[in-house]
Amino acid sequence: MLKRFAVVKDWENTVSAEEECIKRIVEGAAEAGYACDVVDTSYRLISNRKKITSATHDFVLHIHYCSGKAENIFSIATLWNPIKFYHDWGYRKSADTLMTNDAFVQSGSEETVRQVERLSFNGTYQNSEFLFFYPSPASSLFQPQIKDEYKLMYCGINWEKLTGKKGRFDELLKKLDENNLISIYGPEIFHGIRPWEGYRNYKGEIPFDGISMIKEIAKCGIALVISSENHIQDEIISNRLFEALAAGAIILADHNQAVKKLIGNNCLYIDTSDSEKCFLQIKSHLEWIKENRNQARELALRAQEIFNKNLSTKVSVARLYDSLPYLKEANKKHREPELDFSLTIFYILDRKLDIEKQVGTIRRSILANQHNGIRHVVISNFELPEIIESIPADSFEFRSINKPNVRYGDLVLPYLEKCDSEYFSILIPGEEAYEDHFISIIKGIQKNQALSGSSDLIVRRKTPDATSFIGIQWIEQCQFTSISGAFVHSTTLIDKQTLSTISQLSRCLSLPFVLKAGEKVASSKGFSLKVNLEVPKTSYESETLRDLRLRDYFGLLNFSKVLPVQETRLRRFYNKHYKKIVILKKYPFLWSSLKVVAKRFL
Repeated sequence: MLKRFAVVKDWENTVSAEEECIKRIVEGAAEAGYACDVVDTSYRLISNRKKITSATHDFVLHIHYCSGKAENIFSIATLWNPIKFYHDWGYRKSADTLMTNDAFVQSGSEETVRQVERLSFNGTYQNSEFLFFYPSPASSLFQPQIKDEYKLMYCGINWEKLTGKKGRFDELLKKLDENNLISIYGPEIFHGIRPWEGYRNYKGEIPFDGISMIKEIAKCGIALVISSENHIQDEIISNRLFEALAAGAIILADHNQAVKKLIGNNCLYIDTSDSEKCFLQIKSHLEWIKENRNQARELALRAQEIFNKNLSTKVSVARLYDSLPYLKEANKKHREPELDFSLTIFYILDRKLDIEKQVGTIRRSILANQHNGIRHVVISNFELPEIIESIPADSFEFRSINKPNVRYGDLVLPYLEKCDSEYFSILIPGEEAYEDHFISIIKGIQKNQALSGSSDLIVRRKTPDATSFIGIQWIEQCQFTSISGAFVHSTTLIDKQTLSTISQLSRCLSLPFVLKAGEKVASSKGFSLKVNLEVPKTSYESETLRDLRLRDYFGLLNFSKVLPVQETRLRRFYNKHYKKIVILKKYPFLWSSLKVVAKRFL
């Protein structure tokens, strides 16, 4: 164990709660005796842009559901957001990107756990284990104190005001403000709007530095911890509860069941369903605190004791490291086929493409998929390049045909004809197989008594702001770009007809076998094939496959000559001038109307 891990910073140029959370994870790791580095979405150190590997770090932690696995390193995702957020950002893309990770940590929400169990149902890649890891400060910073004067502290963005809608807590916060019972913190200007305009107890912004929020809560002495409907429904807790615990504050919380599960009766509860009744409850609690300062302090002490024992990031990191060997081993066992098998993997090396990058990808794929039942064969349209010596000689075989312009299908054809393994797979240039990619597919084939098996994909998407790695199901990507290595096939599918078709293809080498297998295509449900080079299909290959007259089970023959993501001129303009354009959000009706008109062109 290296005792070093990394956490992904998804938005480098944006100040956000995620950035503050990252700082706390780094601090908590240090207090627990581990090192945590901050990396960008491509797994490069923020400090020097040097790429990390499994030889330098034990795992990578993703703290946002839109953050996908970028390299073949054990990755862990946090389940810290309500599922409604996935739908708001685009459910399919968000959920599939979440599932590119190897393991998951939760903060107590059964709904988010059920979501992952549903997404991985009957899959053979991830063995779902859900450790507890909370979005908390590293450790407690202030002990509960008896104060001469307490003040109720609340911090938020007031999201509803940004959309022109009435906020869920508007009436309650206004009553508390009118009676000078609260100190409100949050952004002064957000998307061109002043969300707290009109509140006389608005105190200003708090920097995302990991400690200022806790200091302000400690000064006030009482924290108002209230949740959105989405958080209550999925039993998700915001960071505010953990910050209040670290600050040693007395907590006034709504009836989010997650709070009760974590700290029980060691806080004061309020019912936010009725603003008037809730205001009176808060007023009563504040009077009780004033008259019973010692008892109130005892309440905060007991809550902080629970935090120090179970909820701090320091504890979460230590707990995760204690279970890390088990998590990795459990995944290994879960992917292992129950029956013996033999598999030949053909890797195509093309002299017309970047040789160094191709060999690097093949090398990583071979080393990540070592198994007694697997045979690796590299096939090239030119002589053996010296750089291939970087692959351990005893781990693969090399074959070459000195025909520079030969189609990939013709290149692999003579070896497919003689393939004596039970299964085979073909990787075209640009495809990288992550750890246990092939055996997890074979397990799915055996489990479902299928003729072919598949994985899903990780693809790179670049925008003006960032590079992201997202999950895409093969059935979707197959309609646009060439995919081959996502599949493993039974050699019983090899016959004269499919071989004749293969000889005419350059990229879609697996589709004749997928179409022939029909509905008997199993899925590992693992996003274990990374596509480094997306190549659009051509009508030539489409028509060649149609010659087979096979039933089009999946709509795979409706090929497009363009990639699914194409930036329009309006999209490029929007990305370039985003900071200026979002000022229009201060006019909600105009903003909504423009969105409706522009959506079809973006």
